[in-house]
Amino acid sequence: MPLDQEYVRENTQGEKEMSFFDHVAELRMHILRAALAIAVFGGFFFANKSFVFEQVIFGPRREDFFTYRVLCSWSHSLGLGQNMCFKPVKFDIITRQLGEVLMQHLFVSFWLGVICAFPYIFWEFWRFIQPGLHETERKSIRGVVAVCSLLFLMGIGFGYFIIAPFSINFLAGYTLE
Repeated sequence: MPLDQEYVRENTQGEKEMSFFDHVAELRMHILRAALAIAVFGGFFFANKSFVFEQVIFGPRREDFFTYRVLCSWSHSLGLGQNMCFKPVKFDIITRQLGEVLMQHLFVSFWLGVICAFPYIFWEFWRFIQPGLHETERKSIRGVVAVCSLLFLMGIGFGYFIIAPFSINFLAGYTLE
């Protein structure tokens, strides 16, 4: 049976056919709900400025950061002594413009809001796409929201705990003669 005949048959079984503007209105509602989730999480992080900047953003600057402790622990357990223990480079944050601190606060709050709301954003995206799929397609990609959210959050964790400490130390200690 051709796909278009199957589609017509499914539509005669109670699914309503939407016009272009109905699709746009539906998409707008999904985007608004996703934006609201970003705003809620972003507002939470904006209100908790001291925790966000002292513990999260500037966490890799402290000697007791999780990655430094784990590396030092592995070094001792492997019998390497202090070879894998290192301390972060000390550096000062300097602002050059009057509103730069506020803009960075807004920027960080927004992106932390996007990161935390990502599972919901992806779920909203999936809710918009799903009605256009056939039942076999829906069954074959069941769990896509959970898997994609897990992989996204694992990537964020890898970047924060592995890449960020080493790149911050490299860039803070990089000098020219």
